[in-house]
Amino acid sequence: KEFVNIKGINVYEVKRWTKITLTERLHGVIPPLPTPFLHGQLDEAGIEKIVRYLINEKVHGVVILGTTGKFQFLSESDKQKVIDRVVGLKQNGFKILAGTTGNSLKETIALSQYAEQKGVDAIVLAPRYETYLPVVEYVKGVMHNTNVPVVLYNNPFITNGVHVDAAHATMLLAH
Repeated sequence: KEFVNIKGINVYEVKRWTKITLTERLHGVIPPLPTPFLHGQLDEAGIEKIVRYLINEKVHGVVILGTTGKFQFLSESDKQKVIDRVVGLKQNGFKILAGTTGNSLKETIALSQYAEQKGVDAIVLAPRYETYLPVVEYVKGVMHNTNVPVVLYNNPFITNGVHVDAAHATMLLAH
């Protein structure tokens, strides 16, 4: 029943880290990264500026492409650019968690595999379904197609009221 609390919302580990647990690997300050825009376009220089600032301020990592990052308003190409820019700035010990939730399971798997290939430390899923069973199938689908740790963002507002508690997360770990 391992979880961390990000922004007051429980986030459950749904795939074991190799040899080291999630709470041992993730510690300190890991803020969600906003996605900056300039003149209606993704501001890649702005992303670098924010990440460099956070690294200089000694944060321990960032969560990119989450709800704060307005992932739902970005094209797949822009999501890949955000991943590329942030991973390109990665330093020793700096953790990158990438939100890879898409409009479909296929889209989510593709972005999750891209993020994994680029070297993120974990992917974050915020599946949007109205019942628990599709959430399980969605998460299992991603887990079966990636090797990077998966973090389930338990936010009933995002999941249309579905609350994934520790018992449900434990069931996912069994798959």
